[in-house]
Amino acid sequence: MNIKTILALVIGLAFSATANANNLSLRVNRIIDQEEQQIITVDLILINHDTLSGMQIPLDLGYEKLGFRVDSVSFRGTRCEHFYEQFYRAFPEHNKVFIFIMESADPEIDSAPLLPGTGKIATIYMTRVRTTETNRHTIANTRAKDGKRDLRFHFWNNHAEDVPVTFNASTIDLRH
Repeated sequence: MNIKTILALVIGLAFSATANANNLSLRVNRIIDQEEQQIITVDLILINHDTLSGMQIPLDLGYEKLGFRVDSVSFRGTRCEHFYEQFYRAFPEHNKVFIFIMESADPEIDSAPLLPGTGKIATIYMTRVRTTETNRHTIANTRAKDGKRDLRFHFWNNHAEDVPVTFNASTIDLRH
């Protein structure tokens, strides 16, 4: 094997690894202007090349000066709509939301995993008071283990093995 063949093989493997990566990102779906506030819907988009049995997704969606308030999360019309377990916990006072989705671990219960694909896995509904400052806001998550609580992203397959997923920082452009 010559050096050109080895280099082409290495580049091909690197491209293949990137192309087969699992990625999670946020996409602002729509902003609805009302009298004194804006309703913002943000879709959580997952590209997964691995079959997934569950996911834990903690998100910090902004700072108080931006005037965000996390209202709710919906799984309706998503790739995870029929998962056995779907719940969220919003912490509006801190602009944080914790999402948990899992297929049933009980073999007696008919539940299917999330097969490889691309699309929305949840929609986050937020309210923003219009009197707050405008800005471009980047949502990036670098959460770590906090004492006894593990607040990192976790994705796993049907063998309970961790599946690596990259969170792509997302930007929300807030204007009056």
